Amino acid sequence: MPASLPLRGIAFLIDWAVVLVLSAFIASGSGVGEWSRLLVLLVVASIYEIGFMVAMGTTAGKMAMRMQVTDERGNRLEPDKAILRSVVFLIGIFLLFIGLAISLILAASDPMNRTLHDRLAGSIVVRL
Repeated sequence: MPASLPLRGIAFLIDWAVVLVLSAFIASGSGVGEWSRLLVLLVVASIYEIGFMVAMGTTAGKMAMRMQVTDERGNRLEPDKAILRSVVFLIGIFLLFIGLAISLILAASDPMNRTLHDRLAGSIVVRL
């Protein structure tokens, strides 16, 4: 069963809370400047998203909401598809949320609630 948009939104907030805390911790300990903090955020978000998706097919936020990302047949995503999904997601986030807005519109109009990054990677987020 596809995960609902509200549950996916809560998982997103959990994941980004983790990413922001980790990024702030790393940046504060290294005495980096403002632009360097943005780079730290980008690196932490990339490692977090891609690492979790390749290793586990889910993220901490999705685990908390009892969700997993699978391919369209219900199988675990292959690493290349997990990376593609994560990269498209991260590019959308860092392009001032334009990709997020497009993804939400696509998900709201799709019976499986698939976002742009789901469609490109052939994936679906399901409830466990």
